[in-house]
Amino acid sequence: MEIREDRPSVSVATIARGDAGPRAVGVVLLVIMLGCAALVLWPVRSATTADILVAAACALGGILLAGMLWRLRLRATVDQGGLRLQGGILFGRARRIPRSAIRAARSGYHLAGMGFGWGRRHEGPRDIALRAGGPMVTILLEDGRRLAFSTPEPEALVRALSAPSDDVDRDR
Repeated sequence: MEIREDRPSVSVATIARGDAGPRAVGVVLLVIMLGCAALVLWPVRSATTADILVAAACALGGILLAGMLWRLRLRATVDQGGLRLQGGILFGRARRIPRSAIRAARSGYHLAGMGFGWGRRHEGPRDIALRAGGPMVTILLEDGRRLAFSTPEPEALVRALSAPSDDVDRDR
């Protein structure tokens, strides 16, 4: 494999994990859904097959929601090809961004959105945040879109991208 001089050989991989917030929300959702299932089945002697199916769907939905929030993770990998962002169903499809498409990268959250929540968030016109909790990195792409994502080591990731880090504003 040939290593080109204009591409640094620095490689960084980080995994941002959800903190106690998404886990607590997952547990609350699970309790609510199990409570709904119990209410559907409350008079056990009069429960029909349809009631049992609704209760099972509520319980299964609660378990799936709690599991997605409990295992909230976003993997960010920088290698010679560029940046790869991969998470679970809450983050959408995996993204591969070539180094040549990144105009600027900066540590921190620099979008005009609300700045909270988990998963994929639309934070303004053409801005997307992939949130798993913790510090973030914001990148400006060559087509003017901005992308912010969670990472436990923002400075190392920005260094590995080796993109200018002075500003991630679109109006440059």
